[in-house]
Amino acid sequence: IAECKSELEEKFKVPINDFCYPFGKFNDLLCKVTQDSGYYSATTMIRGRADPESNLFKLPRVPINHHTLPHLFLAKILSKYEDGK
Repeated sequence: IAECKSELEEKFKVPINDFCYPFGKFNDLLCKVTQDSGYYSATTMIRGRADPESNLFKLPRVPINHHTLPHLFLAKILSKYEDGK
């Protein structure tokens, strides 16, 4: 995880601050390794919206894809639509 961060920063000449767990697989040890590697946050495949109390290394996500219609996109990001999923 740390080597990946270093390689990407060197290749693209920008800071890499956020991580996404491959295939959404993570555990407490990986969260600690990610944090110790210098990332500010990490995203999981847990469905939902983050809030101020969310663990920055276990952030949920709102699924959006090419089939998501504009009205559903707005419902997902502006309402509690995803909170009960």
